Amino acid sequence: MNMKKVIICLVLAMMSVAGYAQSVVGKWVTEGGDSQVEIYQSGDKLNGKTYKCSIWLDGNNLKVRGYVAMFYETQTWTRK
Repeated sequence: MNMKKVIICLVLAMMSVAGYAQSVVGKWVTEGGDSQVEIYQSGDKLNGKTYKCSIWLDGNNLKVRGYVAMFYETQTWTRK
């Protein structure tokens, strides 16, 4: 999956977890350390296009699973 799509997916999925006790807002380093993603609130949205994905916190890690048709890829991002 294209990294840009994963990032956009993550940003949109953030809206669905905004009510959780822990926040996914902040800076994250993608799997492999190639990219840094900053998730932030802008008004009542976290921005971007719509893609199907799931995200969840696993300790200090953020799990990002992007879907394309029936295929998916899960990455583990670490908090910076």
